[in-house]
Amino acid sequence: MHRSLKNRPTHRQQGFTLIEQVLLMIITGIIAVGSSQFIVSYRGNY
Repeated sequence: MHRSLKNRPTHRQQGFTLIEQVLLMIITGIIAVGSSQFIVSYRGNY
């Protein structure tokens, strides 16, 4: 028996998981703090 590809269920995920979002926020926060510390120390030296 031949099944059509249209009738096959697709289990395709879309978006990001909660863990991925939390990790992204942590990494972004670390980069932001590091950048701000660099800018503050650079502005204070001249």
